[in-house]
Amino acid sequence: MFDCDRALNETVRIVKEDRKKGRKHPVYRFYDTSGDYVCEVRYGGTAANALQRGLWMHTKNGLKYFDSLTGGWIEYTHNKVLVKLFSHALVCSEVGHESALVEIRQDISRLKRGGGRNPGMTQTLPLFGDLVREAPPTEGIKYVGSKLKLIPQILQLIRKVDARTVLDGFSGTTRVSQALAGSGYTVLCNDLAVWSEVF
Repeated sequence: MFDCDRALNETVRIVKEDRKKGRKHPVYRFYDTSGDYVCEVRYGGTAANALQRGLWMHTKNGLKYFDSLTGGWIEYTHNKVLVKLFSHALVCSEVGHESALVEIRQDISRLKRGGGRNPGMTQTLPLFGDLVREAPPTEGIKYVGSKLKLIPQILQLIRKVDARTVLDGFSGTTRVSQALAGSGYTVLCNDLAVWSEVF
């Protein structure tokens, strides 16, 4: 999360980047009183892609102006295929996006049908390890913030910390609390909503 107010108040110098670095479009970098990087603005023309226009913050260089949900900078190198996909998607046409989505949907369908490993790969690693497929049944109301579809992933993550008692501080629809209780956890839950108390 970028601290815009702090960046605005602490910027004291703006430097135009030297074009010798291979950039076709001008880039202006903002620095604070300590000489630390704050952010940059890229002025790409109509031929420029999304990476060559607008306000940018190079997160790794601007850690001073970020509060990180992950506790710090995360290297992109752990999933080079995904990074390559994103980089191509940024410069791809709408037709290209559509055809790529068709391929991805087909691959997801194949995996859901138990299609196994991708050709040429020795192993496919799921995002949440051996995912809990069957979550205990829960009751509730339709609610935008409901975690109903995330219950298997939540149960899987909680199992990793070996907890016995769980506090659901903002329980909302109570779907997660119900699933945890149904899985044998001692659950303490709280919410101002009337239906939370009922469920």
